[in-house]
Amino acid sequence: MNIQWFPPHPHPHPHHGTAKVNVHGGVASFPFPAGNASALGVVLRDEEGSILCSLLGAIKNMNSGAIGLWAIFKGICLAFQRGFRNVNLKTDNLHAFYHVKNFRDGFPEELYDLV
Repeated sequence: MNIQWFPPHPHPHPHHGTAKVNVHGGVASFPFPAGNASALGVVLRDEEGSILCSLLGAIKNMNSGAIGLWAIFKGICLAFQRGFRNVNLKTDNLHAFYHVKNFRDGFPEELYDLV
């Protein structure tokens, strides 16, 4: 297993105060005490790689695309609440990434319960 941290990519004009946000959402193989099985996690780091805060918790049951979008939303909110306006976000949910990247196309019907 190879585990490593990559700092935010340098910009032509370096911008201090860049946050790196890693997000992940998923479905547990067993339900949590409240009966739901969906969860998300967020890690917020500064430009040096120091962990500033993290978030982990259960959320209402949703499909994987909606869970990924919710994780992205919570990650961006956490960074903004901490005063960051320049955010480097990483997710492993290609479906959610596609919908954020191509938001002008709108969300598919199965994600309307989220938005």
